[in-house]
Amino acid sequence: MKPLVHCARAAAIGGAALLAYTAAPTPSSAVSGAAAGYDPDAVLVAFHDSARMPARLSAVQRLGLTVDSRVSSPHFARLRLGSLRSRGVTVASVIDALRRDPSVRVAEPDAVVRVDGVVRPKDLFFKVQWGLDNTGQEFGTKDADIDMPEAWRAATGSPNVIVAIPDSGIDFNHPDLSPNILRDGSNNVVGFDFLDADPNPISSTEPHGTFVAGIIGAVGMSPAKTGIAGVTWAVKMMPLRFIGNDGLGLTSKGILCIDFARLNGAHIINNSWGNYNGPASNLLLKEAIQRAETAGILVVCSAGNENLDTDLPDNLHHPSGFNTELTNVLSVGATDRNDAPAHSNFGATSIDLAAPGEDIHGTLPAGAGPAQYGVGDGTSNAAAFVTGVAALIRGLQPGITAADLKARILNNVDVKGGLAGKNATSGRLNANLAVFNGDPPGGLLKVKSLKFKNAVKVGESDTTDLVITNGDKETDLRITGVGPITGPFSLVSGGPVTIPPGGKSSMTLRFTPTAPLKFDGTLTLTTRDPTNATAVVNISGKGKR
Repeated sequence: MKPLVHCARAAAIGGAALLAYTAAPTPSSAVSGAAAGYDPDAVLVAFHDSARMPARLSAVQRLGLTVDSRVSSPHFARLRLGSLRSRGVTVASVIDALRRDPSVRVAEPDAVVRVDGVVRPKDLFFKVQWGLDNTGQEFGTKDADIDMPEAWRAATGSPNVIVAIPDSGIDFNHPDLSPNILRDGSNNVVGFDFLDADPNPISSTEPHGTFVAGIIGAVGMSPAKTGIAGVTWAVKMMPLRFIGNDGLGLTSKGILCIDFARLNGAHIINNSWGNYNGPASNLLLKEAIQRAETAGILVVCSAGNENLDTDLPDNLHHPSGFNTELTNVLSVGATDRNDAPAHSNFGATSIDLAAPGEDIHGTLPAGAGPAQYGVGDGTSNAAAFVTGVAALIRGLQPGITAADLKARILNNVDVKGGLAGKNATSGRLNANLAVFNGDPPGGLLKVKSLKFKNAVKVGESDTTDLVITNGDKETDLRITGVGPITGPFSLVSGGPVTIPPGGKSSMTLRFTPTAPLKFDGTLTLTTRDPTNATAVVNISGKGKR
């Protein structure tokens, strides 16, 4: 394991490093008091690379601002208003002044982000995890799920995939999570707490981060047969804490989390949070995700739970709304156990796909109460399902690019009429299709030897049908290849076909004897039956004078 890489080491202002992560934590009141959707005591600023230090200092000092040394980044600075607020100075007026300074490249508020989910305690087991496998339990619709058991035929995960989770921290001592937490060679957790400014990003009472982590990577097939199963059973999750016990966090700290993840080897980042402050107030957040894009990192984002059309300018939600601008961003809405939208935002362009989000089962931190498991609602959960599937694919194809990983997931959704116009694909996540890239194994081939009952005169021919049955009641059987055929037999009609569960199909064969003898031949069928990928069917017929 490589040593941790921090985003900053030396003191400078906005666009160069500030301080290493050793300063005091940001007061929680800075977040909880931000009724306007941003911290009223701070602005974020980035300077042009060409701006020299005297010009940067002048811009800060001229307005009477102070550099917040608690937020350390080489890409931006956090400036505090302090006592200026008592003289009527506002965030809006400071931003206006900064934007008129030629040395300033970006000036924006430090937006408040909110978790996109709610959790409530309840005892759980895999059989009630309908999002993974919907059998119609609790009045659900059979198969309104992501076909997870079918996807697990390919793989159940890889410890070589690192998933960063910027959130409220993770209870990394939870029995279902501890084996899948990223640690260094000394068994120290690789992560950071940007609220308390220490390397111990453990969740206390806010369950959100721990809950999301359970959906992504709770250990499956527990020897004690307890707990839940994550989408991927083997993964390394990087806990990053910037959201407080009130479910709120500052964009500046979210940016630090994304940069930390990028610099410490993350392959996928799960962002189950967001804000509605608009693109003009999220330029620095976008730039952080662009840096992740350059590094080949997929960023999965929840789309929000307010039942808003986020295609409309007044309803834009970020960072999920960057999905149309950045090739590495996936925006995820939520569905219920009947494949209907579940209190989720919607948008034909601003949301890519949906995934299960209502009545979802996950893990809880020790500080949330005696129960170790709970049930939650929201697009936070939906994003976590997508992140888990992305991790499975990344484990199978370590060299896949973020753009190709995004496309693979979107090209293999289950299209649902109820989601038409609700997202760009009109679809809900299908892990089985995504993991097998549209060609999953399935079905049970049942076919008997074929015998031409009547003798056929030499030089003449006869035809008969070969009947193929799918003996599986759950999955399709795909015949992907027909032939070669040996002997004096040939194919008249039929070919590659998909046979539904329990269904039948037929193909017609011709027998043309060349002598008054008994002839034997074979027909080879290539299938996606996982137990019989290449089936050889025996054929026989008798010729006469």
